[in-house]
Amino acid sequence: MAIWIAHGACFVGMLLRKTWSRPLCAALPLAWAALLVTQITDHLVKGSPTDVLQLAIAAVLVLALILFGYYLATSKRVTAQFDP
Repeated sequence: MAIWIAHGACFVGMLLRKTWSRPLCAALPLAWAALLVTQITDHLVKGSPTDVLQLAIAAVLVLALILFGYYLATSKRVTAQFDP
């Protein structure tokens, strides 16, 4: 439920072009990347059989989420959309 609230607040803030929503929009993909990394490490620590292709896909997803969060946090085009 807390995740729904964070995503809903981010969506409403984007629609209203509030400046407080830009850091939240950048934090959401970073939080999802962190969650995926914890799941990957938990899977590897338990010693479960690992498919290399699935591990590579998960690593690419983590990288894409981190890059997207970084882009949202630092992009001048995104900042221009949220400035009044």
